[in-house]
Amino acid sequence: MLCGNEIIRKLSINGYETLGVELYADHLYYAGSYRYFSQYQFRVDTEVKNYQAQFYYLTGNLSDSLSYFNDMNFSTWDKDNDNHTTANCATNNHGGWWYGGCHQANLNGLYGVHRTDGLSWWVSEDNWIYPTHVMIMMKN
Repeated sequence: MLCGNEIIRKLSINGYETLGVELYADHLYYAGSYRYFSQYQFRVDTEVKNYQAQFYYLTGNLSDSLSYFNDMNFSTWDKDNDNHTTANCATNNHGGWWYGGCHQANLNGLYGVHRTDGLSWWVSEDNWIYPTHVMIMMKN
């Protein structure tokens, strides 16, 4: 039975696929929530290559925080593949992800936490989105 990253890899086995990321967040300055959406070309490599990812930004009203993870290996609490020299980013950020040193988007973080170890997306220096809902969609 396939699970996790192996399913994602199989979905992108024929090359780059379109990945949509949709975030809903309580807007920092206005009442109510705001919808952010971006599209990427995306693929994931094999387990032997630690499910290394490629993200190429196409369009959207969301900052390009996924291209930061190009050529990054997937890290988990028990398999530290990130580029951080002293910390295990998956442990510190409460979920597996393609961490560099450590992240600009954390879509596997803690729910309901308005910190970067929770669900978070980097917008600009000292400016993060903390989504209440996240949808990641693939289309081939």
